[in-house]
Amino acid sequence: MTRRHREVFLSEDCITQLKAGGHQADVAMSRIYLTYHQQVHGVLRRFINRYPAYRGESGDLVHEAFFRMIFKIRAEDLQVENLLNFWIGIGRGILSNQARRDERTLLVQEQEERYADLSPSPEEVFILAEERDGLQQIFESLGGRCGEVLSLWYNHYSMKEIAEILGYKSEGAARNCKLNCFRKLRVLASGGDNSPFRPC
Repeated sequence: MTRRHREVFLSEDCITQLKAGGHQADVAMSRIYLTYHQQVHGVLRRFINRYPAYRGESGDLVHEAFFRMIFKIRAEDLQVENLLNFWIGIGRGILSNQARRDERTLLVQEQEERYADLSPSPEEVFILAEERDGLQQIFESLGGRCGEVLSLWYNHYSMKEIAEILGYKSEGAARNCKLNCFRKLRVLASGGDNSPFRPC
Protein backbone atom coordinates (compact mmCIF):
# COMPACT_ATOMS: atom_id res chain seq x y z
CA MET A 1 0.00 0.00 0.00
CA THR A 2 1.43 3.36 -1.00
CA ARG A 3 1.78 6.35 1.30
CA ARG A 4 -0.99 8.15 -0.59
CA HIS A 5 -3.39 5.23 -0.07
CA ARG A 6 -2.56 5.11 3.65
CA GLU A 7 -3.27 8.85 3.93
CA VAL A 8 -6.60 8.48 2.11
CA PHE A 9 -7.66 5.62 4.39
CA LEU A 10 -6.56 7.54 7.49
CA SER A 11 -8.41 10.64 6.26
CA GLU A 12 -11.63 8.75 5.54
CA ASP A 13 -11.49 6.98 8.89
CA CYS A 14 -10.81 10.18 10.85
CA ILE A 15 -13.51 12.16 9.03
CA THR A 16 -16.05 9.46 9.83
CA GLN A 17 -15.01 9.52 13.49
CA LEU A 18 -15.12 13.34 13.66
CA LYS A 19 -18.64 13.41 12.29
CA ALA A 20 -19.72 10.67 14.72
CA GLY A 21 -18.75 12.84 17.69
CA GLY A 22 -18.13 11.69 21.24
CA HIS A 23 -15.03 9.73 22.17
CA GLN A 24 -14.43 8.76 18.53
CA ALA A 25 -14.11 12.41 17.53
CA ASP A 26 -11.62 13.04 20.34
CA VAL A 27 -9.52 10.07 19.23
CA ALA A 28 -9.68 11.24 15.60
CA MET A 29 -8.57 14.78 16.53
CA SER A 30 -5.62 13.37 18.46
CA ARG A 31 -4.67 11.04 15.59
CA ILE A 32 -4.82 13.83 13.02
CA TYR A 33 -2.85 16.22 15.21
CA LEU A 34 -0.15 13.73 16.17
CA THR A 35 0.19 12.34 12.63
CA TYR A 36 0.42 15.59 10.69
CA HIS A 37 1.33 18.40 13.12
CA GLN A 38 5.07 18.47 12.41
CA GLN A 39 4.62 18.34 8.64
CA VAL A 40 2.00 21.09 8.65
CA HIS A 41 4.12 23.22 10.97
CA GLY A 42 7.17 22.90 8.69
CA VAL A 43 5.24 23.77 5.54
CA LEU A 44 3.41 26.73 7.08
CA ARG A 45 6.64 28.05 8.60
CA ARG A 46 8.10 28.19 5.08
CA PHE A 47 5.02 30.07 3.84
CA ILE A 48 5.29 32.54 6.72
CA ASN A 49 8.83 33.36 5.57
CA ARG A 50 7.27 34.69 2.34
CA TYR A 51 5.12 37.13 4.36
CA PRO A 52 7.49 38.96 6.72
CA ALA A 53 4.67 41.29 7.81
CA TYR A 54 2.71 38.37 9.32
CA ARG A 55 2.18 39.23 13.00
CA GLY A 56 1.57 35.76 14.39
CA GLU A 57 3.75 32.77 15.08
CA SER A 58 3.79 29.60 13.02
CA GLY A 59 2.46 27.54 15.96
CA ASP A 60 -0.53 29.84 16.30
CA LEU A 61 -1.24 29.54 12.58
CA VAL A 62 -1.05 25.73 12.78
CA HIS A 63 -3.53 25.68 15.68
CA GLU A 64 -5.93 28.10 14.04
CA ALA A 65 -5.88 26.07 10.81
CA PHE A 66 -6.45 22.86 12.80
CA PHE A 67 -9.37 24.41 14.64
CA ARG A 68 -10.96 25.64 11.40
CA MET A 69 -10.38 22.29 9.70
CA ILE A 70 -12.18 20.40 12.49
CA PHE A 71 -15.02 22.95 12.43
CA LYS A 72 -15.39 22.66 8.64
CA ILE A 73 -15.35 18.86 8.67
CA ARG A 74 -17.99 18.68 11.38
CA ALA A 75 -20.20 21.50 10.05
CA GLU A 76 -20.02 21.00 6.29
CA ASP A 77 -20.42 18.11 3.88
CA LEU A 78 -16.93 18.09 2.39
CA GLN A 79 -15.14 15.68 0.10
CA VAL A 80 -11.67 15.58 1.65
CA GLU A 81 -9.23 12.99 0.36
CA ASN A 82 -6.16 14.08 2.27
CA LEU A 83 -6.32 15.74 5.68
CA LEU A 84 -2.68 16.82 5.50
CA ASN A 85 -3.27 18.83 2.33
CA PHE A 86 -6.60 20.15 3.66
CA TRP A 87 -4.95 21.38 6.88
CA ILE A 88 -2.08 23.00 4.97
CA GLY A 89 -4.54 24.58 2.52
CA ILE A 90 -6.55 26.14 5.32
CA GLY A 91 -3.35 27.49 6.90
CA ARG A 92 -2.25 28.97 3.57
CA GLY A 93 -5.69 30.55 3.17
CA ILE A 94 -5.49 32.16 6.61
CA LEU A 95 -2.02 33.48 5.82
CA SER A 96 -3.12 34.81 2.41
CA ASN A 97 -6.13 36.54 3.92
CA GLN A 98 -3.91 38.15 6.56
CA ALA A 99 -1.52 39.33 3.85
CA ARG A 100 -4.42 40.83 1.87
CA ARG A 101 -5.74 42.58 4.99
CA ASP A 102 -2.27 43.93 5.72
CA GLU A 103 -1.97 45.11 2.13
CA ARG A 104 -5.30 46.92 2.41
CA THR A 105 -4.13 48.50 5.65
CA LEU A 106 -0.98 49.71 3.93
CA LEU A 107 -3.07 51.23 1.15
CA VAL A 108 -5.06 53.14 3.73
CA GLN A 109 -1.94 54.24 5.60
CA GLU A 110 -0.31 55.50 2.39
CA GLN A 111 -3.43 57.60 1.69
CA GLU A 112 -2.89 57.10 -1.99
CA GLU A 113 -5.92 57.74 -4.17
CA ARG A 114 -7.20 54.50 -5.60
CA TYR A 115 -10.57 53.85 -7.07
CA ALA A 116 -10.58 50.07 -7.24
CA ASP A 117 -13.21 48.28 -5.16
CA LEU A 118 -11.33 46.31 -2.52
CA SER A 119 -14.42 45.28 -0.59
CA PRO A 120 -15.24 41.57 -0.36
CA SER A 121 -17.96 40.07 -2.52
CA PRO A 122 -21.40 39.42 -0.98
CA GLU A 123 -20.61 35.69 -0.93
CA GLU A 124 -17.38 36.31 1.00
CA VAL A 125 -19.20 38.56 3.46
CA PHE A 126 -21.87 35.89 4.02
CA ILE A 127 -19.37 33.06 4.47
CA LEU A 128 -17.20 35.10 6.84
CA ALA A 129 -20.25 36.15 8.86
CA GLU A 130 -21.42 32.54 9.14
CA GLU A 131 -17.98 31.39 10.21
CA ARG A 132 -17.62 34.26 12.70
CA ASP A 133 -21.08 33.56 14.18
CA GLY A 134 -20.33 29.85 14.51
CA LEU A 135 -17.01 30.50 16.19
CA GLN A 136 -18.56 33.12 18.49
CA GLN A 137 -21.15 30.57 19.64
CA ILE A 138 -18.39 28.06 20.33
CA PHE A 139 -16.34 30.64 22.24
CA GLU A 140 -19.41 31.63 24.29
CA SER A 141 -20.01 27.97 25.18
CA LEU A 142 -16.47 27.86 26.61
CA GLY A 143 -17.33 30.72 28.91
CA GLY A 144 -15.22 33.18 30.86
CA ARG A 145 -11.54 33.57 30.19
CA CYS A 146 -11.43 30.94 27.43
CA GLY A 147 -13.94 32.82 25.33
CA GLU A 148 -11.96 36.04 25.74
CA VAL A 149 -8.56 34.47 25.03
CA LEU A 150 -9.69 32.56 21.94
CA SER A 151 -11.69 35.52 20.60
CA LEU A 152 -8.66 37.79 20.83
CA TRP A 153 -6.40 35.13 19.36
CA TYR A 154 -8.83 34.48 16.51
CA ASN A 155 -8.83 38.22 15.77
CA HIS A 156 -5.05 38.01 15.26
CA TYR A 157 -3.86 39.55 18.51
CA SER A 158 -0.39 38.38 19.45
CA MET A 159 0.08 36.43 22.67
CA LYS A 160 1.90 39.46 24.10
CA GLU A 161 -1.10 41.69 23.34
CA ILE A 162 -3.50 39.13 24.83
CA ALA A 163 -1.41 38.98 28.00
CA GLU A 164 -1.49 42.78 28.31
CA ILE A 165 -5.23 43.10 27.60
CA LEU A 166 -6.30 40.34 29.98
CA GLY A 167 -3.74 41.11 32.68
CA TYR A 168 -1.58 38.00 32.54
CA LYS A 169 1.89 38.25 34.04
CA SER A 170 3.59 37.02 30.88
CA GLU A 171 3.11 35.95 27.30
CA GLY A 172 3.76 32.36 28.41
CA ALA A 173 0.84 32.48 30.86
CA ALA A 174 -1.49 33.64 28.07
CA ARG A 175 -0.17 30.87 25.81
CA ASN A 176 -0.79 28.25 28.53
CA CYS A 177 -4.32 29.56 28.95
CA LYS A 178 -4.89 29.26 25.19
CA LEU A 179 -3.61 25.67 25.27
CA ASN A 180 -5.94 24.80 28.16
CA CYS A 181 -8.83 26.41 26.29
CA PHE A 182 -8.08 24.29 23.21
CA ARG A 183 -8.15 21.22 25.45
CA LYS A 184 -11.51 22.29 26.84
CA LEU A 185 -12.73 22.95 23.30
CA ARG A 186 -11.66 19.46 22.23
CA VAL A 187 -13.58 17.95 25.17
CA LEU A 188 -16.68 19.97 24.31
CA ALA A 189 -16.40 19.12 20.61
CA SER A 190 -16.26 15.43 21.43
CA GLY A 191 -19.48 15.70 23.44
CA GLY A 192 -17.82 15.30 26.84
CA ASP A 193 -18.14 17.48 29.88
CA ASN A 194 -15.50 20.01 30.87
CA SER A 195 -14.59 18.55 34.25
CA PRO A 196 -10.86 17.91 33.50
CA PHE A 197 -10.41 21.54 32.50
CA ARG A 198 -7.98 23.68 34.44
CA PRO A 199 -9.10 27.33 34.54
CA CYS A 200 -6.77 30.07 33.30
